[in-house]
Amino acid sequence: GTLDIKIFEDLSNNNEQEGDEELVDFVEVEVDIYKDGIFLKKRTITSGEDSLSLPPGNYQVVINDNNLVNLGYELTGASISINVIVPAGGTAIADYGYITEPTGAVSVEVYFDSNRNGAFEADSDDNLLENVRVILEADDGLLTMEGRTDSNGVVTFDNLPVLDTYKISIDEDTHEFNVPTQDNLPKGTFSVEANKTIQFNRGYRTGKLSNDGAGGDLAQ
Repeated sequence: GTLDIKIFEDLSNNNEQEGDEELVDFVEVEVDIYKDGIFLKKRTITSGEDSLSLPPGNYQVVINDNNLVNLGYELTGASISINVIVPAGGTAIADYGYITEPTGAVSVEVYFDSNRNGAFEADSDDNLLENVRVILEADDGLLTMEGRTDSNGVVTFDNLPVLDTYKISIDEDTHEFNVPTQDNLPKGTFSVEANKTIQFNRGYRTGKLSNDGAGGDLAQ
């Protein structure tokens, strides 16, 4: 049979994963699995879900949620230990919901600053940069999230725990510019406040060097 384990953000606080409740794929979590009271194996989950093929029988799943607790999350279910029966040819499910309240958000806009004035202007040759990779971390990498800017040049990280240890960076290998004209991204750590969205932006003006070493300044 199969044992499916899911760890999700339980925004509705009912210990059931619903439509917009995403997996906890931003922090490493360990799970111990026992069969008939005897330790069987340890699993490290980084994607928010895991699936194991197991012989039929009685199992106990015990989550080590220290990393989540350190980030301000609380378990919405009754216990860190879940008993399941794995049937022959069937699937048993162990779901863990977590919530943190209150929460905040971070939004980042990335654009090509054609006139180098440090501001995006829709009626100019400025262009919003899509598919730029943005990395958000907290507690020295204990929490790690990443996203890509959309067609509006924006990526938003929602439902963030209120912490003062966040860091943010842009992967410059995911776009064709490398010299900022404007940048209010914090150089060190910053705080996420309850019920607020912090907005950052970065403008670029210069193309990356070509293979022959010639510069490609795209904003004349």
